[in-house]
Amino acid sequence: MSTQDGVPFRLGWKAVSLGKGFALSGSGHQEGKGNMDAKEAIALIEERFDLLETQSHYQVLGVERDASVADIRAAYRTLAKKFHADRFRAYMLNDGQQKKLEAVFNRLGKANSILTNEPRRAEYDNEIGASGVARERKVTADEMERIFGAEDALRRGKGMLQRGDIKGALAKFRVAFEVSADIPDVAAHYAFARFLDGEGSDSADGKKAFKELEVLVRENKDDVSANLFYAKALKLKKQTDEAKKYFNRVLAKEPNHPEAKREVRLAASRSGDSDKVPLYQINVMEKLRSFFKKKE
Repeated sequence: MSTQDGVPFRLGWKAVSLGKGFALSGSGHQEGKGNMDAKEAIALIEERFDLLETQSHYQVLGVERDASVADIRAAYRTLAKKFHADRFRAYMLNDGQQKKLEAVFNRLGKANSILTNEPRRAEYDNEIGASGVARERKVTADEMERIFGAEDALRRGKGMLQRGDIKGALAKFRVAFEVSADIPDVAAHYAFARFLDGEGSDSADGKKAFKELEVLVRENKDDVSANLFYAKALKLKKQTDEAKKYFNRVLAKEPNHPEAKREVRLAASRSGDSDKVPLYQINVMEKLRSFFKKKE
């Protein structure tokens, strides 16, 4: 949970369950009915963002207080798909609209992270009491600016990580983590960057970061980032069979994830399981092996 001057705050909105879809409380919008035009998409984001006030995590995900972990995860997956940035990419959102969409998406992740973790859920239930309503104040402009700053740092850090700038990525992820430590995607990026930074020297923090990735995967089995970075860390530790298991978890959530697909195919080719690898890829690999043998 983020804090400002020692006072906890939480973002949220009210959602009402409607079977496979959902509607915003007091709203004319309803999900799952055809494609939106740009005006409708922006209105949906604005309306969702305006409702980020003092609703409970249960209301955020549209589930009952006694909902099972499976039901909570299912609700999260449905809503995360609806408010994923890729779904709104074609609408050419401006910076302000993009930040509001990110705030909505991150709020979903926070609710899922807490309600699918038994100790944290029990603590949260005690906090909100029998009423089921979070007794918290609205988020101030300064607090929202901190959240937007953290989201920008996360985005920049991802770019640096892709370019191999581990130190730069680590600094950006640390900024995001200080504000949004309970969002699995943020925690996974931060832990993996620390693992990479300490992996060469086998530092104490590198070992600690690896353990944190283990815990993240155990507590957030459906989170793509947690599974992906744990798999990559396992691969770097030469635990390729175990790494393949977690790359496959990523593919179970995102079948077209390019990095996970590549790693699973490479693992299959190394193990001789060629029926799972496209023929053209096997031929390319064989040519590369022959080329490097000649060089030796």
